[in-house]
Amino acid sequence: MNTKEVQLSELYQKLERLVAAGEVASAYGGAQDIDNPDGDVLSEFIEFIDEFYPDNRTEWLEAFYQVFAWQFQSCHEGVCTYYSNFYNLSEHQAIEKTSAFLKNTRYAELSQTYSMGLNADQSEYAKIDEWINSNPELVWEFYVDILEGHKGSWPT
Repeated sequence: MNTKEVQLSELYQKLERLVAAGEVASAYGGAQDIDNPDGDVLSEFIEFIDEFYPDNRTEWLEAFYQVFAWQFQSCHEGVCTYYSNFYNLSEHQAIEKTSAFLKNTRYAELSQTYSMGLNADQSEYAKIDEWINSNPELVWEFYVDILEGHKGSWPT
């Protein structure tokens, strides 16, 4: 097994332990139990993606990445920074593609809230931020489902 495969396997082991422990993790702050050594696994997946898949990500991988950035920026300084591409992580085209991808998932409420930001004003950004902060379990379920659903199908 090469280093990339070993790292990915270790990330999935951490994810599985968090799920088994009943944890809910977020892009901002990790797991609820701050002492859990696996608590930052979402950030570690992002670092892995940055290292091995900096460009031309598959649809599902980009969606995971974008939802992570969306949640993180919402909790850090407000989702308006995400939609304005303040950190150069969320080009409008990537947001549109993620919106389209989410519409095909079982996460209708996540999809609707995420897509709301495409043409939002300041008051709508506040509603999106409020939704993100009130629904960490739903966003966590999305992360777990997308990662577990593509465990064996990472790009080569």
